[in-house]
Amino acid sequence: MAKPPTAAGKPLAPAKAKPRASTKAKPAKPKRQTSLLGPFIFTTILVLLAVTAMPICILLIAGMIPTITAYAVDQTERRMLTLTVGALNLAGVVPFCMQLWFSADPMQGLTQLITQPWVWMVMYMAAGIGWLLHFGMPVAVAIVLEQSLDVRKSKYVSIQKRLKEEWGDDVALVTVPEE
Repeated sequence: MAKPPTAAGKPLAPAKAKPRASTKAKPAKPKRQTSLLGPFIFTTILVLLAVTAMPICILLIAGMIPTITAYAVDQTERRMLTLTVGALNLAGVVPFCMQLWFSADPMQGLTQLITQPWVWMVMYMAAGIGWLLHFGMPVAVAIVLEQSLDVRKSKYVSIQKRLKEEWGDDVALVTVPEE
């Protein structure tokens, strides 16, 4: 029967176990609170417009429905969909708001504007372009980057072929030393 190993005549003590990492769950990062500043400013502007220029307020609310929808749908932290759709939607609504602002009878001008399909098409198509930009740009950037990588790859392949011609096939052999 074999004796346990000893050091200088003393039996070896069993190795001490390493202390375990604490099993306590790490505290989760606090969720970033959503800012109510944007909706507050928007509501304040609408109330002021409702009091001072009711026809413009009505046209603005009706024309900005795609932006309100984008705000409700967009749950990302930076709300890029809302910013993209909102900017282009506002660009489609502002010319008609300016027509109302400078018209002699804004209520009559409002009824003329909201009964024209062209006005609705301009306002909502501008918002539609914002939606297309938001969803189309990542695809376009991916295509451009892929093309760029293909060009770089072909450049390096041609350099490798020249090196093979100049130095022989030994250049192509890559050996990874084993550890």
